[in-house]
Amino acid sequence: MGLTGSFFTARRSFPFKKLLLSFQAIPLCIPSLIAILGYVSAFGMQGIFNSVLMKLFKLEEPPFNFLYSLKGLVFVQGFYNFPIILKSVHDSWMGGSTRLEKAARLLGAGEKRIFFTITLFRILPAICSSAIIVFLFCFFSFIIVLLFAPPLFSTLEVELYLCTKFLTSNQRALILALTESLTALLFVFLFAVLEQKGKKNRENTENKEELESIKGAPAIEKFFYILYIFLITICFILPFLMIGIKAFFPLQSSFTITKFLWVIKRPVFYKSLLSSLYTGFFTGLLSTLLGFFTALSVFKNKNSSMAKVISFLPMTISSVLVGFIFLKIFRKGNPYTLIISQTILYWPYAFRTCLNFLGKIPLSLLQAGELFTSGKAERLIRFYLPLEKRAVFSSFFFCFALSIGDATLPLVLSIRGFSTLALDTMRYSSAYRFSEASASALILFLLTALLYFLKSIFENKQKEGGR
Repeated sequence: MGLTGSFFTARRSFPFKKLLLSFQAIPLCIPSLIAILGYVSAFGMQGIFNSVLMKLFKLEEPPFNFLYSLKGLVFVQGFYNFPIILKSVHDSWMGGSTRLEKAARLLGAGEKRIFFTITLFRILPAICSSAIIVFLFCFFSFIIVLLFAPPLFSTLEVELYLCTKFLTSNQRALILALTESLTALLFVFLFAVLEQKGKKNRENTENKEELESIKGAPAIEKFFYILYIFLITICFILPFLMIGIKAFFPLQSSFTITKFLWVIKRPVFYKSLLSSLYTGFFTGLLSTLLGFFTALSVFKNKNSSMAKVISFLPMTISSVLVGFIFLKIFRKGNPYTLIISQTILYWPYAFRTCLNFLGKIPLSLLQAGELFTSGKAERLIRFYLPLEKRAVFSSFFFCFALSIGDATLPLVLSIRGFSTLALDTMRYSSAYRFSEASASALILFLLTALLYFLKSIFENKQKEGGR
């Protein structure tokens, strides 16, 4: 789905193309717990898909029950994460030089031959590296597997959680953790190699050719385009729309806000909201500060090897393992251990964002900063912070959103008398109160979407205003 979408976005112009590319934000910032509720509401046993088919064909049993199976896990994970591959391959496709393709056309080569002999090899590093990222996201997936997995089916992450939760065997937990980490490190190494290869093969050019409209494409391409848009609408957009529908129209009844009122009126809601904002704010603040100063140190020392190691850290760390370690050290969880554990997981994202922005500062500007400032403190306040303020705010909002949407660490730490919106949403869904869970998830969705929107504003200002 990602490669097909990148083909259409890179080769054709069509309505809502920017919207399709913006879907990359969903697997990065929208918690997987929300996606679960959406897919249950759309394709579950009592979901709208089965309900419509049962009414149309007067069936007594739901015709589709694949969701709570291995096929269902692959289906949800595949459609939930495909935008990552789509955006990465699209950027590689559009960002590389097209001179070889143009030369091949002048020599009489057809489009099919050009794609398989030139274009495919140019975008192959992006395909492989983004596929490895999706693999790692699925490899460390916890909430989706915990709620969707069929009987007698599990993953390393879920087994690690069960070992740490019920203290069945510390030795078994250690073996599982080492297996996870070593496997993740192997794939991160492959990712680093492919990313570096992609940088070497990529020229600093941008494909600004005017794209042909999909209306002028061959008939077979139009067919696959319509099929693709249909699949995206049904299997990706519909589940997220169903969260709102399920919240406002519980059990296919008329419009009501009773479920929202029930969620909001509960005393635990305001405590959970404040706890989410509190932990999210301080996690974002600590992650950004740590990421910014580490990026500044690495940038000044020009240590690219250290930068790669740090930027790939969150891909190799299990959140269940981090929570288990903190429980072993402090005996019991509390909001402070939650903030620290989330900071450990999220600060490398802030580091990478800040380092990327630092790398875009022109050499002449760096030399001017060194010349007209005296001392490290003055240089930091008057030079680096003004230049990096958009990267700092962008990192803060991103880590804030990650913290708010995290249900794994609060669940593992089991903090007494403490809850978050994500944890409340999970508890509602575990109790099969899907309408209430959808109402809670919609609030969480709007909160994370607002944070991502603010992050996008700062990034757009950076692009439009420059340095």
